[in-house]
Amino acid sequence: MTKALYLEDQHLMDFETTIKGITNEGREVILAETAFYPEGGGQPFDTGELQINGRMYRVIAVNKLGENIYHKVQENIPSDLIGSLVRGKIDQGRRQYLMRHHTALHCLNAFMLKKFGVLVTGGQVGIPGEPSRHDFEIDRSLTQDERKECEDWVNAIISESRPVIVRYFTEEETKYILGFCRTRNAVIPASGRIRGIEISGIDIQACGGTHVRTTGEIGRFRIQKVDNKGANLRRIKIMLDQ
Repeated sequence: MTKALYLEDQHLMDFETTIKGITNEGREVILAETAFYPEGGGQPFDTGELQINGRMYRVIAVNKLGENIYHKVQENIPSDLIGSLVRGKIDQGRRQYLMRHHTALHCLNAFMLKKFGVLVTGGQVGIPGEPSRHDFEIDRSLTQDERKECEDWVNAIISESRPVIVRYFTEEETKYILGFCRTRNAVIPASGRIRGIEISGIDIQACGGTHVRTTGEIGRFRIQKVDNKGANLRRIKIMLDQ
């Protein structure tokens, strides 16, 4: 089992651990613990590097399978390095872009819940240089006035630099939080702690991804496009300006 350090410290970019396993002829590494975020929940994987015995191995993809997180590397790692000490370093520019966009999407769907009472049906945080998007169950496009209202509302939240906080909840507690499970048909575990992201005074929702410390780090928010994806589905694409 790989311990997911990013769940407790979203801003950890440099860490040390040991190698638990090497698979796929040396192209995938399982670590005892990791700060690398694996692909999932609409957020792309982190990239970066692993430093082992003075040599650098480039991490080009990260995925979770079962209880383990697999780090795909550009060059083969010898199997005799299992048990070795390794230093992991996250590509901070990419991670920061993903965190900013992920938090911006939370602001967007907070507005859509407040304004229209609609849930998210799907979404994707864009990789650097690309827009991010959320899909909503709504039977029409947004008017120009509604688009401006959304942008103004989100940018006001950004300008206030509100804290973005990781919190854990019991299943019972989530029953009293409007829209906590924002994605339709998502399953909340029957026991244990449920991770949520709170934008102070604005929104709380279940999420396993990484986010900025305050909304002020997001950058200026704008709606790039609203696509018609079906009779009752609209896709809202966003971009951020520094």
